[in-house]
Amino acid sequence: MTGQFPDELRYRGRLYAVTAVDGHGLFDPADHGLEPGMLSTACWRGVWCRYAVRHGQLLLTSVRLGRSSAPASRLFGVRPRVSPATDVYSGAWHYRRVDGATAFTGRLLVGNGYVDVGRLAMGFPPAWLYERVHELRFTAGRLTSTQNRSAPIAMVRHRLGADGLKPGPNEARSAWVHRTFSLDFDYSWPQIASND
Repeated sequence: MTGQFPDELRYRGRLYAVTAVDGHGLFDPADHGLEPGMLSTACWRGVWCRYAVRHGQLLLTSVRLGRSSAPASRLFGVRPRVSPATDVYSGAWHYRRVDGATAFTGRLLVGNGYVDVGRLAMGFPPAWLYERVHELRFTAGRLTSTQNRSAPIAMVRHRLGADGLKPGPNEARSAWVHRTFSLDFDYSWPQIASND
């Protein structure tokens, strides 16, 4: 197992990593009759998505799927192409310019500006590894509120440092691996008691 590529979201002119999801209604290949194969060890889910917020609506703009034995069908009217050898997901089905509205209800934590505090060898990068972090709330795909979480996330990063990239002192390695492969808010933005 290795570090995973997070889904991405274009928001206010920047590309953000999706670091935590609390809700339902994001793209799920099974909802469209698609069964992805593995893309790579850095994408065990077999699917990688890019979203965008445009005019207050959360849109699915691009999808890469690991190729299974059956050819992929159209998605939001878009026919997939095979990613070229120069693509990080060479040989994957690639749906470009999808622009499909999502019905996501819940919240996303997104980060931009990776801060190198050490190597995360497993799972998804948490929000505290990013300089700019926003919490976005949606109802039926419509953006309802945003909060800049960069300052409290920076405090978490300062307190955790490189120690946050490995299992806790009393944490079983298997539990840590499971936690790093989640997109839970508790993993991505741990609440740390103040020493004051």
